[in-house]
Amino acid sequence: MADFDTVIRFNPDYFLAYYNRGAVLSEINRHEAAITAFTKVICLNSDFAYAYYGRGNSKAELGQRLEAISDYDKAIELNPDCADFYNNRGACKDGLGEHEAAISDYNIAIRLKPNFPLAYFNRGVAKNKLQQSESAITDFDKAIHIDPKLVNAYINRGATKLDLGKYEDAIVDSEKAISLNPNLAEAYNNRGSAKAELKDYKSAISDYETAIRLNPDLADAYNNRGKIKGIFGQHEAAIRDYNQALAIKPDFASPYHNRGLAKGMIGQYESSILDYDQAIHLNPNHVQAYLNRGEAKLQLGEHNEAMGDFNEAIRLEPAFAGAYSSRAKAKVMIEQYASAVMDCNTAIQLDPNCFDAYNIRGIAKLRQDQFESAIADFDEAIKLNPHSAEAYYSRGNAKFVLWGISASKSDYQKALELAGAMTNQIFISEMKQFIQKINEYVPKEEKIKW
Repeated sequence: MADFDTVIRFNPDYFLAYYNRGAVLSEINRHEAAITAFTKVICLNSDFAYAYYGRGNSKAELGQRLEAISDYDKAIELNPDCADFYNNRGACKDGLGEHEAAISDYNIAIRLKPNFPLAYFNRGVAKNKLQQSESAITDFDKAIHIDPKLVNAYINRGATKLDLGKYEDAIVDSEKAISLNPNLAEAYNNRGSAKAELKDYKSAISDYETAIRLNPDLADAYNNRGKIKGIFGQHEAAIRDYNQALAIKPDFASPYHNRGLAKGMIGQYESSILDYDQAIHLNPNHVQAYLNRGEAKLQLGEHNEAMGDFNEAIRLEPAFAGAYSSRAKAKVMIEQYASAVMDCNTAIQLDPNCFDAYNIRGIAKLRQDQFESAIADFDEAIKLNPHSAEAYYSRGNAKFVLWGISASKSDYQKALELAGAMTNQIFISEMKQFIQKINEYVPKEEKIKW
């Protein structure tokens, strides 16, 4: 830097000295000072394309994307054959959400410089944002072929494969990224997510904890660790992880949604609704947040309000079987049994393995005294989920009406056996009270054992 100052002192109109000083300042992240230096270059030589390019780069680093694009435009006007100019302009457009325009710039950069790994990588990132996952992977493949040490290409390709359900492949890419840079928190976080999908929860937790150790400000890792703790029933600990994720990234919809789920699991329905509200505020198309907010409202007896949430989930995703079965549940609660059956029919058509749809349809039929048809639905529900106390209990009720205690006793017994793993204490209490009443009227040898 001192050498540049000396040159400038002896020759204050030597624009290359200012340019080189700007390049060094940019390299050491002194971008405001770099912008001043590049601006001086432009004052001395307004036709020097690289001065606009350098100033654009520093503005981009400061988040001034529109101003940076203006500088890249000028650089391209002066030198339309430089691939870097298009690549960096594309990155700014991508950051502004102009993904298609970004891809157009990357296309030009690649045409000008066919072996430009960063342009392929950036184009893959933009395609991912447009849900063009397979095409994005092709770009990441090309970037890696050109530069096998481009670690971010492995990370992004792995993340894309994770989204596509290619979990083993995602792990391979994450491990390659880790081999290139063992201190890369995001690679551990991605590998943990792939392992979680493969139900290797213990190893996933270990990866999330490594990611957090390497980068204590990685909100995704706290959010993901919280989800695993929830699977293990550690809901309070999960909530603490979601709190930490939100402290780092307050506009992150996913931890609000997940914290709402955790609060619901410990009966904090009012508070869970507030979290779902915030998730929806941040992401108005968050289908699961509408669904789960509706479920929380059902727990509070707010049936019509819940119905509104289920309707919105269906509007956003008309092929979402779970939303139809949840709406059917709400309709059963307000005694709209025939309409509930219709929603369950739709859910089953969309997803023949939808346990809730069979179970709720069975309950709706039971309430309409269609006992044999109800039993058939409960049979199917139990095939899909042999651990549902509610399905056994409901089938027991139908059998009890049709054939008495001898036919229903084993179902009641199984329901009581499974109830210990349930969190719905209201259902458990009601079931036990009903079975206790039955025991008062049946012979000793027919009594249901607790």
